[in-house]
Amino acid sequence: MTPVVSWPAQARPGGRYLVTVDLRLDEPGWPYPEEEYPVALMLSGRRGIEVSVLGDASVVLHRFGGTYGTARFLAAVDATSEPDTRSGLGLTLISAGGVPFHAVELPILIAAEAPDRPAVAPASPTAPDIRSDRLPDLPGNGVDAWSLLALTVQDRPALAMGTDAGTVRIWRPFDGVITEYTVAEGERVHVASIPAESGPPLLLAAAGPTLACLDPATGTTVARLVRPQFGMVTALATIQRPESRPLVALAAGSGVIHLLDSRPDFPTVGTLTGHEGPVFAMAMVPDSPAPTLVTAGTDALVRLWDIRQFAPIDSLVGHRAQINGITPVAGAGARPSVATASDDGTIRVWDLSTRSAAVVAEKRGEWINTVIELREGGRRPVLLWGGRSGMLTWSDRASRTLSSQGGFARRLAPVTALATFEWDRREIVAIAREGGAVALRLAADFRAAPRSPRPESSLAETDAIIAVPNILGSELVEVETGRVLWGAADPAWYVRALTTGSVLRSLAMTEDELAGRPGRVRPTRLLRAPAMLPVLSAIEPYTHLLRTLRRVVRHPDAVLEFPYDWRLSVAANARELAHAAELHLDRWRTHPQGSTSARLVLIGHGMGGLIARAFTATLGDDSEVALTIGIGVPYSGTVAALRLLTGGGAGVPVTRDHLRAFSGLPGIYDLLPTYRCVVDGSGVRDLTPHDVASSGGDRQLAVAALGAGRERRLLGGGPVMNIIGVGQPTPQSVRIESEQLTVYKFLPTDDGTQFDHGGDGVVPRFSAALPGDEGSRMYVESTSAAMCKSEDVLASIRARLTERPIGPLL
Repeated sequence: MTPVVSWPAQARPGGRYLVTVDLRLDEPGWPYPEEEYPVALMLSGRRGIEVSVLGDASVVLHRFGGTYGTARFLAAVDATSEPDTRSGLGLTLISAGGVPFHAVELPILIAAEAPDRPAVAPASPTAPDIRSDRLPDLPGNGVDAWSLLALTVQDRPALAMGTDAGTVRIWRPFDGVITEYTVAEGERVHVASIPAESGPPLLLAAAGPTLACLDPATGTTVARLVRPQFGMVTALATIQRPESRPLVALAAGSGVIHLLDSRPDFPTVGTLTGHEGPVFAMAMVPDSPAPTLVTAGTDALVRLWDIRQFAPIDSLVGHRAQINGITPVAGAGARPSVATASDDGTIRVWDLSTRSAAVVAEKRGEWINTVIELREGGRRPVLLWGGRSGMLTWSDRASRTLSSQGGFARRLAPVTALATFEWDRREIVAIAREGGAVALRLAADFRAAPRSPRPESSLAETDAIIAVPNILGSELVEVETGRVLWGAADPAWYVRALTTGSVLRSLAMTEDELAGRPGRVRPTRLLRAPAMLPVLSAIEPYTHLLRTLRRVVRHPDAVLEFPYDWRLSVAANARELAHAAELHLDRWRTHPQGSTSARLVLIGHGMGGLIARAFTATLGDDSEVALTIGIGVPYSGTVAALRLLTGGGAGVPVTRDHLRAFSGLPGIYDLLPTYRCVVDGSGVRDLTPHDVASSGGDRQLAVAALGAGRERRLLGGGPVMNIIGVGQPTPQSVRIESEQLTVYKFLPTDDGTQFDHGGDGVVPRFSAALPGDEGSRMYVESTSAAMCKSEDVLASIRARLTERPIGPLL
């Protein structure tokens, strides 16, 4: 493989020059198993020259010869450069697996009278001067738009939005014009376009039992009908037929799809039945062997229909939950294909010829609402999707790369719909979010930017590490007075404070804090001295863990200790961790001893592991997390939290009223068990908010925490290594009678027997594990309190962080 480069052999001080790179295969034949082979390019300037990327810094070869186009860079020469000096550019080719395999130097002579080359290519139909930060956005109006359609109004681009308020909003972004039409008040509106007898296409809008046809240019209603048999419309699509009038496909809430002729009275010409529930997505694939309508919805099936015969072709099984979006995509070998987006967190691409599916991406816990394909400039297609998390994710299927846009600390509104249109010969993406806001971005922004290649080094040599302690493991200080509320170095202080109740009263949440306005208390650092609280046992200082981490990394600045206000919820502290992680990673990447390819390693003890998982799964781009190490993390909760809320089994002379001061702390509720742990006459069942309230806890806090805990266990979050404590008598189940708790150190089985799973004294063994982590678990005989100073635990962490990849052995 040879790079074909156009660059200035001579350059003048202050000059700006276009550099283009293409690739050529030297040997005949196609040496790769894939249809396409992407190569990332890294172009760096030598002395006095800076390089920036214009678009996508990669070139894709395809097996039929050639590439999809050149990569473009801008080389800028420092104006203070001395004439008659030698500099140059360095070009590195990087494989799809991230491995550099070819490098070449491109010499440049800095000369006072160098030929004047243009800084950018002359204006052309494919590259006008449009930037995403100059495109207009539509502010939200509080009404969600779940249906988005690009259309043309008076030769200008426009977007039609079907809203939850029963209206259609038409926005002309480059004219600043917004018009609104009512279809059916209070109903969700779905939109589609249909060819007119003459002139530009018309707009179809369906809501409830109503179907309306509008002329978006004049605002007039061309046709309107109400048919009770439609019930609640759940999806709308137009079906183009060769040599026939188009059809309108309208999905009703019953799962029946009504096919209507596109004449002004829209007579029904057929129905499609087979879905077991509402249909939420439909797409026409005209280039199938037969014109095929693809539909999907709550039954998680992808159904194919022959539109000529109005008959089913096949049902495709693969998704595990409701399917929300379908879009036709470019298939391998030009075979007809569609991509589907589902609440199971996956994007699947279905080959309609072979009826097979490939999972393009999976993010457990994400509800994906919409997916589209981007194909700007004839380059390889990219899938773009969004959902509940608010993050936009895109996949380059050829290079199998995933990229996300959102950032750790940015909490974005859920994405409800996506659409594309062309303006000035550039593909533009419209992104609708919950609340009605619509943003415009260049499709070129959604290209997988080549990451700096990961060096063949260990995590300790490259990455930024964050240590997140257990509940009670952070020193808390009152901001106004500077008084230490938790974390004093004198053990006698805890005995006096707990027996008098002064500590518990000062830690109680205020009304402002419960309303989401913290600030009275500030976490300052991880514990440097032992602390204790009845029921949850003692907490050992984190000096051993921090010392181990700082000894193995390249520089102590690579390690950040993250103290947090453990009285607050896991979700609130995960948001704080997102801010801290983003800052820490940025600082380490620009640190003199850091690495531009650094990612994050999170080490969470107990509740700190729950915070780390909430961060990676819902707030951050988990591709930026190299590894999460969990130490005694109660993923499924612990009975000890319920004991703490009720004051049962304190073990020291602390009154139940004192301990019940903790019943107002949301962080305690996030530790409640979410597995079947309550023993009653019928066997063993889940803990309910009523159980918590009857034992002295807060019902509303229990409702929120139990729901979030069960969901959090199912979320993804990148690679994980769990260190699990065993060999200690550990509470595992409980009987609740007349506000009294009886705690058992076993868990009843379905056949009526009892089994002691053991644990670390606080967290049962099974609660500290995650589905799918069987190959990365480590067991150690230790209590929860002592795990972070256990030499076995520290040695395992040290070994994992210093392990270097060695590549294939054969």
